[in-house]
Amino acid sequence: MIFLFGASFLPYFWLNRRPARYYWESKFDKRIPLIPLFVLPYISLLPLICTGLYFLRGRELTVFLTAYLLANLSASLFWYLFPNGVRRPKVNTRSIFSKALGLLYANDQDTNGCPSGHVYGAVICTYFLTRIFLGDIFVLTAITLWGLLIILSTLFVKQHYIIDVFVGILWAVLTILTTQEVGLRGYF
Repeated sequence: MIFLFGASFLPYFWLNRRPARYYWESKFDKRIPLIPLFVLPYISLLPLICTGLYFLRGRELTVFLTAYLLANLSASLFWYLFPNGVRRPKVNTRSIFSKALGLLYANDQDTNGCPSGHVYGAVICTYFLTRIFLGDIFVLTAITLWGLLIILSTLFVKQHYIIDVFVGILWAVLTILTTQEVGLRGYF
């Protein structure tokens, strides 16, 4: 299952090389400032995923992996059918955070915007991690804030538009509900 989970990220890289055909920027997106410091929570999605892989066990791990796999594969299909992206601003390369953001932009094309993989990933990870730490308010709060910062960072580093965030949240909720329903029927 871990192998399939890892493999589900591969279509992103192929699709990320294609040019975007659609840009769904709203007037509100134009008002959101570029804040290079938010590159830190943005790049922290991988550690959040690893935290989930470390702490989740048994059925919770299986449902987590299945939800994330389903989200990745269905999002890849959406990105294939509707190649969409985000227009990025020029980055001031004076600060270390601006340099990190410039490096991110150089290695991650402006495509695969909606749904946001960072958003659905953060929601899925946060949901499953908070379920196992319900009794620890400190850990619960820390995980929730971590996920929320990742979601907000997608806007402040100009990797996504507002619609990408909303659709990413909906994507996560639907894949979680789908996998839990299938899991309740005894398939996991």
